[in-house]
Amino acid sequence: MVNGRAEDIIQDELNPNEKLLWAGRPRAGLRLQRSDRFMIPFSLLWCAFLGFPVYLVCRQEGGPPVEAVMLLPFVAISVYILLGRFVVDAMQRQRTFYGVTDARVIIVAALGGRRATSLDYSDLGQVSLAERDDRSGTICFGDRHLTLNIVPAGWPMASRVLPPRLDAIDNARNIYDVIGQARASFESRSDN
Repeated sequence: MVNGRAEDIIQDELNPNEKLLWAGRPRAGLRLQRSDRFMIPFSLLWCAFLGFPVYLVCRQEGGPPVEAVMLLPFVAISVYILLGRFVVDAMQRQRTFYGVTDARVIIVAALGGRRATSLDYSDLGQVSLAERDDRSGTICFGDRHLTLNIVPAGWPMASRVLPPRLDAIDNARNIYDVIGQARASFESRSDN
């Protein structure tokens, strides 16, 4: 139940007596989320409203004036909202690795430097599963309902707002069960 490269990355994070139960990665490629029901129409409207002033400024004689320079940040934001966030989300998932051990859940993100997050079973809190028809899904640690459906994928600093999660994994129910069993075993060992 362990995935090659993910196992190697997670192995570096293990304590000496810790046993790796599962290692994996999020699904790759373009991914639409529930928040895109709002973000895609919003980004299209943003671009339409921005397009008219850009068109007017560029049509002025004598080349683009100072107004064109002032519009550049808004053009950059609109391109990011429309397309860039999907690229950033795909890049983040491509460089993210997950591990479940007999003592904790490990998340390693390697975009813009390596950052490891360890979620010990002793203080894991609420664990929830959002599963799709194809058996892929997201396992969220903490209250996922606060922000998961509001903050779109690829949004800057989203990982600081969203609760930790194993995002877009295959066979999510199986991994959810592995975490539940490992957590129960950990808690029974701790009680003795």
